[in-house]
Amino acid sequence: MCGPLKLNHLLFADDLLLFSKGTATSIMWMMRAFATFSSAYEMCLKKENTEIYFNGVPDLIMADILQVSGFRKGTLPFKYLGIPISSKKLTKNEGRKLTDKITTRIRSWGATHLSYAGRLTLVTSVLQSLHSYWSTIFLIPNSRMNRIDSMCSNFLCGGGGEDTSWRAPAVGWDHCCVPKSEGGLGLKHSKNWNKALLGKYIWWIASKKDHLWVKWISHVYLKGVHWSNYNPPVDCSWSWKKIAHLMCIFKPAYSADSWLGKASDYSVIEGYNWLRCPGPPVSWYKICWNSLNIPKASFIFWIYNLGRLLTKDRLVHMGGVIDLKCFLCSTDDENHGHLFFLL
Repeated sequence: MCGPLKLNHLLFADDLLLFSKGTATSIMWMMRAFATFSSAYEMCLKKENTEIYFNGVPDLIMADILQVSGFRKGTLPFKYLGIPISSKKLTKNEGRKLTDKITTRIRSWGATHLSYAGRLTLVTSVLQSLHSYWSTIFLIPNSRMNRIDSMCSNFLCGGGGEDTSWRAPAVGWDHCCVPKSEGGLGLKHSKNWNKALLGKYIWWIASKKDHLWVKWISHVYLKGVHWSNYNPPVDCSWSWKKIAHLMCIFKPAYSADSWLGKASDYSVIEGYNWLRCPGPPVSWYKICWNSLNIPKASFIFWIYNLGRLLTKDRLVHMGGVIDLKCFLCSTDDENHGHLFFLL
């Protein structure tokens, strides 16, 4: 499959990936090429930092290759720039490494002493950026994305990333991911953000971008078939099956009246907004999120507008309050309207 594309090596920053037949003779010629390169440029290969990966090679030939090369035998998936490189689905252990990074970051903060506004800033600027790098490369399983959203929601409402069933979130996470102009907090829904980031690959294929990856996909998988009519084969890689599934999701966006059908280039923000289906704006948006407001006051006012403050009239339904009288005046029942307008 590499012949028509004349592909025999890949260069990634300071790393080199070479592909060869699984024979000792091929590896011997490769080692001679390394020796010639070293003598010409005075750059030696560090065998202790080099690994060799096998696929479908008998054990006897594998032992000969390891002896000829002197390389270490590596196992798939291997990591490059912190990302597991494999054609198979992410395992639970690999996905757990991503959530462990978020857990470690949360535990390093004194989150219980932060206000809602402070935790919101950390979720927006730190926690939701930790998985963005992974999301630009492959489609992360829904179970792992749901776990990430749950950790962010728990941290926002209670200050901890673990289970906080003792303190239910004041507002559901789906509503928190709505833009501020529509009554939310402007956070990113992890699954839709992951799909929007990968939408650029769909754009590359549709626009036939001059890219090595697009040429490989066109030669190996599409084979002249338009991507809108393409069905992935059963024996293709897991990552390609997920991208083919995204093609079906983004297919309506390529109509003449849609944003993607009119665009000259792909925009991740527009793709994300298209996936989430925008709603109507709220009237109190500019009052709540005014730049002159104190962030903590803006957050409390946001919860008030949604009617989710833990006033006594709401706590009585949870079985924790019997007396509904206001603690400040002891005359009227405590509710949102009384606290903010009748005192």
